[in-house]
Amino acid sequence: MEKLMKPSIYLTKLCDNFVLDGVVNIEHVLSRAAISRCIRSDLLMSYKKLSVMPLESTTANNVALTDAYLEEVSDLNPAALHFFDESSVKKMSGN
Repeated sequence: MEKLMKPSIYLTKLCDNFVLDGVVNIEHVLSRAAISRCIRSDLLMSYKKLSVMPLESTTANNVALTDAYLEEVSDLNPAALHFFDESSVKKMSGN
């Protein structure tokens, strides 16, 4: 549910959360550059800022559908998933 309320987080806040949640000691917190590199290379994620969250995405039905989707894909290999943005798909000829 936190993802619906705040879809992005700053790396400094992420580092603070690691310490507050007891994931690491304050002496062993990774640098922001190291975390960013890990997110890009190991998790294969890129940066895309969402400026506005549509209100219809937070309806009870859409939240339930999102939870069902996440449950379905949680056992899949993340490196094998492919997502396409329909606004940038190029139609190719059948050559």
